[in-house]
This record gives sequence, structure tokens and C-alpha cells, in this order.
Amino acid sequence: MPGQWIVLVEATGAGLSGRVDRDDVLRLLAALGRDCGGGGCGALHSSDRYALQVTATASGPVEALFGVLSSWSDALLELALPTWEVVRTEVLTPEELERDERNRLRGDMPILGSGAGARPRPRRCRR
Repeated sequence: MPGQWIVLVEATGAGLSGRVDRDDVLRLLAALGRDCGGGGCGALHSSDRYALQVTATASGPVEALFGVLSSWSDALLELALPTWEVVRTEVLTPEELERDERNRLRGDMPILGSGAGARPRPRRCRR
């Protein structure tokens, strides 16, 4: 049964030719034809990197990622934008996105296990 997925795609143009500006990223997001009404989409942009966060309906995370990457590639061609290198992807359920946002705002996400002050013990190599 299909479900809702939040897909993040981050691309960089570092070392590549072709420029993508803020308006290009907004056009790209619009060309993906995703509904932003549910709060599951958005975009970030800097001079050499952008990230798109879109909602997808699919039977699983792999299908959601594949669908968004295919749509992204088609939209780049349609808008005549440079194909920057994908450097990060992430697929979340809407519940995971909401939980991550709550934790980010509270600032209490654990680091290195269960305690924020926990440090990993170095292991000695056996000969």
C-alpha cells in the first residue's frame, strides 16, 4: 500500500561549470510538481549547493527515492539547468521528519549513544 515519504536531495556544483541561482531552485521545486501544502517540501540554496525536500507517494523508501530522482533529472532537462552532482539523499516518513524537527528545536538529541557526555573507548589492536 502506498504511503507518504519525505525525500531530501542535495546537489553540489563545486568544481563544475554551470550556475544555479535561488530562482532556478524555486523553478526546479515547482517543476517537480510536488504539493507543499502539507509542509513536506522546501528548498535551500547557496552559491555551490542546493537541497530539495519533497513529499512523494510510493510503496516504500526506495521507490520514493527513485521517483524523486527521476523527476529531478527530467526537470533539470526541461528547465535547461546544469546537472550538479548528488551528494546526499535521505528518505523519511512524515513522522520521522516531525520527530527530528521537535528534537532539533529542543536541542537535546543524544550524541555518541545514550549520554551526551559519553565517549567511545579506544580499542587496542590485537596482534
